[in-house]
Amino acid sequence: MRLALGRTSCAFAAVFASLVLAQAASAQIYSVNAGDDLQAALNAAAGHTNDSGPDVVLIGAGTFSGAFTYPVGDAVLIEGQGLDTTLTAPDPDSGAVLSLTPADVTVQDLSVEVPDSSTLVPEGGTGVHFDSGSTTLQRVFITGSGNGTGVTIGGATTLSNTTISLDASKDTTGIASTGPGNPSGTLSSASITAQTGIGANSNSSWQLDHMRISGKDGIVASNANVSASNTLIEKTVGGGTPISFDATGLGNYSLGGVYDSFIDQTSDSGDDAIARSTSVAATIDIDVADTLFGGFGSTDGGTAVAGSVSTAFTNDEIYATLASTPVTKVGQDYLPNADSVLIDRIANGSGGATDLAGKPRDVNFFGASGYDGDIGAFELQPHAPTVSLAASDAAPAAGASVTFTATGADQDPGDQLTYLWSFDGSPTTSTGSTNTADHSFSAPGDHTATVTVVD
Repeated sequence: MRLALGRTSCAFAAVFASLVLAQAASAQIYSVNAGDDLQAALNAAAGHTNDSGPDVVLIGAGTFSGAFTYPVGDAVLIEGQGLDTTLTAPDPDSGAVLSLTPADVTVQDLSVEVPDSSTLVPEGGTGVHFDSGSTTLQRVFITGSGNGTGVTIGGATTLSNTTISLDASKDTTGIASTGPGNPSGTLSSASITAQTGIGANSNSSWQLDHMRISGKDGIVASNANVSASNTLIEKTVGGGTPISFDATGLGNYSLGGVYDSFIDQTSDSGDDAIARSTSVAATIDIDVADTLFGGFGSTDGGTAVAGSVSTAFTNDEIYATLASTPVTKVGQDYLPNADSVLIDRIANGSGGATDLAGKPRDVNFFGASGYDGDIGAFELQPHAPTVSLAASDAAPAAGASVTFTATGADQDPGDQLTYLWSFDGSPTTSTGSTNTADHSFSAPGDHTATVTVVD
């Protein structure tokens, strides 16, 4: 017997290392260890004038409790030691755990515990608050077990490689815009679990790329502009909507989406994936393409009391139930089934470099010319099947019939296997999806049975 050899796939894990780069002569490093006064270090950095590179507040391992603020000052980098550094607040009404006022602030490599909020003040029960300016949050882990908000932004904020994990059954919001200005959020390679993933208000603008959002309401946008690509919005709490989009002020507002997946895991039936409304003479433009809607009655619905709404849904697929949606959940990913219409629907090169899982987008699964991307946030990666072979009798008599049984496996969901057989080098014959074949050898001696599995 011969065994058909198959490729094996390897799992890769990304590891992020925190580096403190050499600072310009005018910059200072303020080191804070367990038991030290973190607020004093923040005040010292805020009071120090630097001409070039940012000051660094380097927080060591340990838990630091308080309502920490960085008042008006020059650029600063606030850096912890990953999950070994935790900021928390003892009083849920004391404001944000970490509140940052000026521009050019970067927070990275630490964890924040959101206090349970008992009031409705904007910063009550908030993990990190950015007041204004250009700010960055990266490699931060934000958790909370009660009511509260992970991050609030009042200016231009970039967030990446960050996890916000709150209780989606409680009054929680992952990220929210605040203030009288025009906040903007650029979010990438991050995940949010909360009752409301993103509260996009105050004429804010949001760009989402490679994002995972789960909870009741994915994005609640009012007088905002939102675009998303390679993003999964997973509805896990009943009664919500992946995207609620409304206009209550004069202006033009847009919602754009491409290569996204909207998945309803609840028992809600017939609901809309996007709910939109206007109550003034405003304009809403919705343009969604190459997107999967799994478990929804319609892609969008709503009313326009005044103003206008224009919608364009291009190359999308919608399924009324999750059970009928041709995907298989593998870990946290909803991979399209190999035998579904989701495969190879996006023109070559137009799906971006990678899907939400970081896998290559330009993968031609069936070998058809001109198209290779799949509908939705995930790209099915082809894998060679594996096979083993067993005989009913390893030493049969001459002329006796032997049953050969092949055990084939393919990790691509929905892929079909075909079995091809050859005996002593004879031309191959197919048994289709049947994995057994009977054969007899008339002459004594050694003989070879070969099976090849094709997906």
